[in-house]
Amino acid sequence: MKRMRIKKSMATFVAATMLFGSTGMAFASVDDSINRLNGVGLVKGYADGSFKPEQNITRAEYAAIAVRALGLEAAAQYAKGPTKFKDVPANHWASGYINVAVDQGIITGYPDGKFRPDANVTAAEAIAMMVRVLGYEPVLTGTWPTKYISKASALGLLDNVSIDNFNAPAKRGDVFVIADDALDVKPLEQKGYGDTKTYEESTKTLLELKLKVTEKKDMAVGASVVHDGVATDQISVNGSVYDLVGTVNPFDFYGLKTKVWFNKDNDVIAVKADEEEIFTDKIKDINGNKVVFYGKGEKELASSVTLYDNFAAGTQAVLGNNVKKGDVVKVVLDDKGKIIKFIKFAYPNTDYVKEIDAANKKITFKLSGNSISLKDKDEDYIQIFKNGKKATLADIKVGDVVSYYKDNNGDKYLIAATDAVVSGKLTSVADAAGSNVKLVVGDKTVYTNGTAKYTTNNGDSFSDATTASLNDDLVGQNVTVKLGLNGEAAYVISDKEATSKTFDVLVRNITKETTYSGNTNSTKTYIKVTKFDGTMLVYEVDNDDYSTVGDMTYGYVGLDINKDTSADINPKDFVKITLNDSGKVSKVTALATDTIKTPSSVDKDTNVIYVNSTPYIVTSDTKVIKSKKLGGGSNPAYLDETEYVTWDNAEDYVAQNLAKTKIVIDGSKVKYVFLDSTTAVASDYKWGVVVGSKFGIGGGDYAVKVNVDGTEKQYTLDGVDISSSNAVVAFKLNADGTKINNITVLTDVYNGVETVDKVETVGDKVIITMTNGNQRIGIASKVKYFDKSGGKNITPITGVSSGDKVRVYEFLDKDGKYQSPTDGMIDFVVKE
Repeated sequence: MKRMRIKKSMATFVAATMLFGSTGMAFASVDDSINRLNGVGLVKGYADGSFKPEQNITRAEYAAIAVRALGLEAAAQYAKGPTKFKDVPANHWASGYINVAVDQGIITGYPDGKFRPDANVTAAEAIAMMVRVLGYEPVLTGTWPTKYISKASALGLLDNVSIDNFNAPAKRGDVFVIADDALDVKPLEQKGYGDTKTYEESTKTLLELKLKVTEKKDMAVGASVVHDGVATDQISVNGSVYDLVGTVNPFDFYGLKTKVWFNKDNDVIAVKADEEEIFTDKIKDINGNKVVFYGKGEKELASSVTLYDNFAAGTQAVLGNNVKKGDVVKVVLDDKGKIIKFIKFAYPNTDYVKEIDAANKKITFKLSGNSISLKDKDEDYIQIFKNGKKATLADIKVGDVVSYYKDNNGDKYLIAATDAVVSGKLTSVADAAGSNVKLVVGDKTVYTNGTAKYTTNNGDSFSDATTASLNDDLVGQNVTVKLGLNGEAAYVISDKEATSKTFDVLVRNITKETTYSGNTNSTKTYIKVTKFDGTMLVYEVDNDDYSTVGDMTYGYVGLDINKDTSADINPKDFVKITLNDSGKVSKVTALATDTIKTPSSVDKDTNVIYVNSTPYIVTSDTKVIKSKKLGGGSNPAYLDETEYVTWDNAEDYVAQNLAKTKIVIDGSKVKYVFLDSTTAVASDYKWGVVVGSKFGIGGGDYAVKVNVDGTEKQYTLDGVDISSSNAVVAFKLNADGTKINNITVLTDVYNGVETVDKVETVGDKVIITMTNGNQRIGIASKVKYFDKSGGKNITPITGVSSGDKVRVYEFLDKDGKYQSPTDGMIDFVVKE
């Protein structure tokens, strides 16, 4: 087994802050080794872009690395074909490498005539083969495997690995580090032949001699497309721009003295930091010319200390000014252990991901509601990292914390994502340096960054994470702490309110009746509410301090919670309720009046609601409730029923009914919308084809399978029924999306089954002419087709051809919504 020393890249900038560990940069890491080996072509990686250093390495894989290290890649390509081994056919991917490796004396076969290309290489075998690559086989004395291990140790090949069992299979990561270190060794070269044969150490390293690579020291590396203006496949070195080969992450080397390797084409293939020691930590205190860190203790400043801050050129570090308590910094020490550099990062934008729209290359953020779109941007200037490694937009997932820069024109982006979290019970909080908060979560300690937020309702709303607020609301609760780029606590997330049964609701009615139809009980008060997932509920109010105001003449009463004989809570109010262990309402609190607004206009193109001139943003988290059935006779003062709708469906009607709309805001975002109108809005209907008939699933329940856009999914029927089989339907789901609570069997609109004569495409329209002379017209890109006789997918209209017997349906409006009026174009064709 190997205990790998770790590089301080962006990924470990996160990990180091959590653990306050440190590592001297004089030592290689598996990441460093992969960067250089990949750049010079010794390792290629797997199809998914990974190198899997934790896995074992095979004899065929190692033969390829050894041959490439000798600069014989081209020879291996020419040597592809028949081998002398009965288990390595001519078409084996490594036949050429095996032929060359055997010819060079690097590796041999077995007495039974087999090579065993897929067998694991042991650590001893891997070391021996690399010693042979370096040419030292002829001068070794002793026995197997000691002579190879001893020589490898003397050459420095084992300095950066720790191997407990040399007879165990070698890990790919071990082999990478050993091979990488071998590149810096000067091989033994044969001089002369026969009796005059001698061996001398080369004047060049293996890297220079065999692979024609040049090393340069004391290089300054540029890091960002935003700040340095270089493309993602390029790198700035000492002010000049070079093409970048391999997996080098320039971000790792900002502010550091480096070694840079160039291939024969003058491309940069690898970069390594060349400093005595580097660590990442949070500053706890500053005492004169000494800095106290949480993890590394006290360090003294050198006579001259440089600060590298957010990709700017180095400036003088001034303690208490540009370097202060509470900062998380990367620290560089000199050979005397004194601080010579501080490196800081502070992105202008940090949030965590709510949604990824792959089609539009768009990231939408949960906290701010903001989004960034990379669609139509030049990918050469979109620089993305995930956990410190080069990444693509596809690597960023919902829930990741993302920090980013963009240039003034919004054309260049530097995006850094992390999915690092700490989870467990929040056992304590305390003040820390720089107005930060120390959090103990389970057995781990993390620190906020001064701008951290927390939520008690799983992200519906956020507050500033101070010691006092966290102590009041979350200590003792299970939390998930999302870590930012520097490894600090950026978001502390709890679902405390759901656990304690406290949630926001819209009051439908306050009454002495338990149902819509009656059952008056004058001794008990009931509150009828709608949660913001659309669920309508009725609770008994169980609080002796609350009383009612008014009588049931109009079907409702008010709730007096302040003991002033006036109604503090009325139907159609936004409130927060808390349930006790009996499931009754023990507390009702009106939402703050300054968060409740009446809109003055709606910009549907940008999803912005204006209150006078102040904009509030509708996000994917915004919940929309509207009136469905009013109560109160000629004075409709309360709500019998509500319905839950999407903003896309409601926006037109909100714009037309501003005076009947209330919104609840959370900062610049719209949290809730209530449309107090029974005007029909575009529904949240889905549509598709019922596959087969309904079927029983136990407990008296029935389900159907519905094919929607080619995806077949099972839904439980919730209070509705359908007797038709293989029917075209429009349906609505309950709040959790698993049950159908409204379903309509659609009928074709053109007099039953017709026979197709021909199908034509004219511009963006498709015209289906029937044998009876009728023509059916639709938008070609939108009309869908289903073969009821045997089809499994809903496909484009191109599936319809002459002679087909079909039914034609038309039920969508111009926006593709199931509602009336429709757009007059056919939407769906079913082949009988």
